Amino acid sequence: QTRADQSIERILAHTFSWDGRLDFESGYLTNGRYGDVFDVITNAAGPTVLSSYGVIWPLGHVPLDVVQREALLTYVERGGILVLDGSTAREFSAHFTGVRVADGFMHDSYIQTALQELPTLTDPYQHRPMALVRDAVPIAWSAQGQPVLVWKAVGQGMVIVSGLDHWLD
Repeated sequence: QTRADQSIERILAHTFSWDGRLDFESGYLTNGRYGDVFDVITNAAGPTVLSSYGVIWPLGHVPLDVVQREALLTYVERGGILVLDGSTAREFSAHFTGVRVADGFMHDSYIQTALQELPTLTDPYQHRPMALVRDAVPIAWSAQGQPVLVWKAVGQGMVIVSGLDHWLD
């Protein structure tokens, strides 16, 4: 498995935890600790499918063609919430995402949020440097003041961008 596959597997295992029993409410049903709020869709999902979700969060390395990017732009403008990692955000304009995502990575073990400082992390994480553009609001930043999580209102919706690379760290 690639690092991206392992990351997706960890997120899904956490989201759809399963105790090994198959019965009416457990097993491979989507019932989990967060309720029936998650689903997995493919890159082939069109605007009609996308519009039925409140939040879309591409996991792993998700190559997007022009049609898929346009469908996601429309989805957000009509009220959807799109959560992107820094690498995927580079496939969209800075005007849309609210950030310019740089090449390369920074390493840090500190996260400050708008609400509180988090304890120092025992394992450093890597993130792509992001520069804020018009109307973007940082939610969390590194010790150097680099934004690591940002949101921007777009139309009736919102884009949230993390500096992580395909949610791997």
